[in-house]
Amino acid sequence: MAPMTPPPGVRPGAAVGGGDGDVTGATVLAELRRLRDSGELAGRLDVGAAAKALARLGDACAAMDVLQGLQQEAADEADPTTWVVEAAHALVPPTEEEAEFDAVAQTEAEFEPEAEVEAEVEVEAEEKGFGAQEPAAKRLRPSPPSRPPWRPP
Repeated sequence: MAPMTPPPGVRPGAAVGGGDGDVTGATVLAELRRLRDSGELAGRLDVGAAAKALARLGDACAAMDVLQGLQQEAADEADPTTWVVEAAHALVPPTEEEAEFDAVAQTEAEFEPEAEVEAEVEVEAEEKGFGAQEPAAKRLRPSPPSRPPWRPP
């Protein structure tokens, strides 16, 4: 999987850089709410999802840089929440678990043996004149009893 690059307007080294000690998580949250309520953005900003993504940066100054980039470069973005999440994700290397999950998902997307096998079986059946068959679960279901079950008097 190719490494993500930050969206335009976000400094690639922002997550590492230090900065103004006056910027706190509360400041970032207040800015998220201000952006949501201001009408400056084309789409709806989900404050909770954006705050969670920005918190992963571990640096309030970097989070404010992302929000500044959103305001300057992506104000016309239809989904500002996704923009913020992707920008924050691009600045933070994935955890070991996320990297493993991404690798598995990539492998599964490239190789889907079940679909290939099913397609081959269907082609073989049609070539031999069997046509489409019902799934085994439908063919093998038990028939209903002809009389009610025995009950003691």
